[in-house]
This record gives sequence, C-alpha cells and structure tokens, in this order.
Amino acid sequence: VRDDVNFSSSNSSLTFNVSVLVTTTGEDSRIVEKYLTVYVKEKNDFNFILSNNKIMENSHENTSIGNFIVEDGVDNYTIILIDNANERFKLNETNLLTAKKYVEHCHLNQTCPLNHEIESIINITVAVNNQITNETLRFVTVPIEIEDENETPYNLTLSNVVVPENTTINSTISILNAIDVDFNQTLTYTTTNPIFTIVDNRLILKQKLNYDKRQFIPIIIRATDSGQPPTFIENLFIINITDVNQPPINVTSNLMTVYISQNATSLVVGQLCIIDPDVNENFTITFDKPNYQALSPAKNSYSIITDDGLELMGQIYNVSIADLNPPNGQNETNYFVNVTANITDAGGHPVIHEFYINYISRPRRNLIG
Repeated sequence: VRDDVNFSSSNSSLTFNVSVLVTTTGEDSRIVEKYLTVYVKEKNDFNFILSNNKIMENSHENTSIGNFIVEDGVDNYTIILIDNANERFKLNETNLLTAKKYVEHCHLNQTCPLNHEIESIINITVAVNNQITNETLRFVTVPIEIEDENETPYNLTLSNVVVPENTTINSTISILNAIDVDFNQTLTYTTTNPIFTIVDNRLILKQKLNYDKRQFIPIIIRATDSGQPPTFIENLFIINITDVNQPPINVTSNLMTVYISQNATSLVVGQLCIIDPDVNENFTITFDKPNYQALSPAKNSYSIITDDGLELMGQIYNVSIADLNPPNGQNETNYFVNVTANITDAGGHPVIHEFYINYISRPRRNLIG
C-alpha cells in the first residue's frame, strides 16, 4: 500500500480488485497472474461481544461469567479490564470471572460482593487494544446482570422466652421474627412441640405449665420462605418456666377439745390443716384473740391429678395452735371459744378460717378420809 493513499477520503473506494503477476525463472520460466479483491476497513470496525453477561448473586470467587469475543476484526486484539467494579471482577485472557470471595451471612452487614437486592446490574468497562501497537481501539461498557437467588432466612428470634407457670392456655407468649433479604416473600413459622402452636408469627401456649414438674421446655422453631425452591432456618430455643406462688387450696380443722389443767401456763389446743400447691411455703398466721399462737408446721408432700391429666405437686401443712393463757382450773365451767385465724402465704394470698375450741373441766375426784 502506498503511503500517499488516503482511505479516509470520500472519493476513495474501500474495495479494490488487484492483479498480481508472478514470474518464475529458469528453463521453465512462466508468468502466473492472480486476481485478488481487497476490502479496506477501519481498524476499529469490528463487533465486540460478551458470550454471557448474567451471573447468580452469591457466586463464589473465580466463577466464570463469559468470554469476550471480537468478530470481523482485521488485527489481533488484547482485552483489558479498565473498571472492575471495585475489584469484583477480573479477566483471565478473554474470560471474565468473579474476583471476590463470598462470605456466608454477608447479608447481615450488607457486604456481599454480588447482591441482587442492592444492585441488579453492575457496569464494567473494558478496553480493546491493538496487540502490536497497544493502541486502544475502543472502550466498551458492559452491563453484568446479577440474577436473584432464593436466599435462606436468617436471624430467627423470639421476643420472650420466660413464661410464668400460671399463664392461661391460648395466651400469646412470644412474637417470632426472622429476616429474609428477598423482596415480596412471606415467612411461615412452624413447630412440632405439642405444648405450643404458632398462629402467624405468635407463639401460643396450648397446655398448662407446672414449675414443679419442669423448669424449662426446649422448642425447635422453623421459618420457611415462599421462594422457589423454599428455604428455611431452624433454631432451638429454651422456654423458661417461672414459679408463681399460688393460693392455698383448703384450710380445715376438727373440733378442738381441751381439758383444763391445773395451773397450766401454755397448752396446745389443736391443729389447722393447710393444703397449698407451693412446696416449702411460709405462712403468717394471726388470731383474733391474742392468747393464741401458731407453731411451726409439720409438712407432708402430696400430688393431685387434674382433669386434664396434669400432676400437681404440693404440701400439707399441719399447724399446731397453742393457747398461751389457758384456763388454770379455777373456773370449772365447760365452755366454747370461737377463734378466727387470718392466714397469709408468701404470695400475699389471704385465707380466713374459723374454728372452735371446747374447754372441758376435769371432774373432781372425791377424797375418802
């Protein structure tokens, strides 16, 4: 090609028919003519494509995306990655790869390199260079589509894990919550523990609790998303049962009969029987008459099977009553005393119980002289 030819001139044809003569030498010399058609193109006149521009979010490092291809070019080319989107992509010759390591649970702090929910398209820029002259022939911006992946829910929590033993059935004891980064998805919460049920995101009590039988209940809860295919997170929680002081079930006493002793300073006149669901209960007992005093109770354990089959444990407290100022035998008349006991347990539950004491004079013995 002559140096004075200007292919950029509008008068110049970009197609040339060329005749080439070749003469051989020697005894059998001859002339060979060959016709060629030469097409002249601009050096940056080529098609440049990426074989695939889609990648799944959360893809691991060195995942291949596609290959850059130069079509209809006239030279050898070098592809250089100019803008790698904060080092999230790299080139291996013409192969475009992911460049950052995927870290599990990176959604917790929004550090995932490829996150469809934050960036569904990431633009990168490449340069196409002439391999011989290193001249940049074209800059190309390529959109990389980040495809959505159904990600597993995370951070499953309960708002409350402490439940009083007297909580009524069908009470909401806790609110469930989990996080799903996928848009427009719903979470379904389930458990196989028969003591509880779940409605929407509410954990509901279905059976009575008894602190004396168990102080904690393990429960496995699953949160499943509505994606395709569905994914789930499953956690073990411990529900702690707290003790609640319950009121006495019953207070009884028999008719108390006391023989009047000569010159007695104090006298045990009878017993109160207190049935209470709480073990090792402490009572405050006072009487409407100041000369009576409750002594330390004797304790006996008991159990009751309720109508729903639940075994309740408790104690029977036998409380002896002392008369600190009994009749001393000077008055020989038999008489009844009506006494009111005011009983309060450690939980502040009051009970009033009335009972009678029958004081009887011992008959005189006749002395025969």
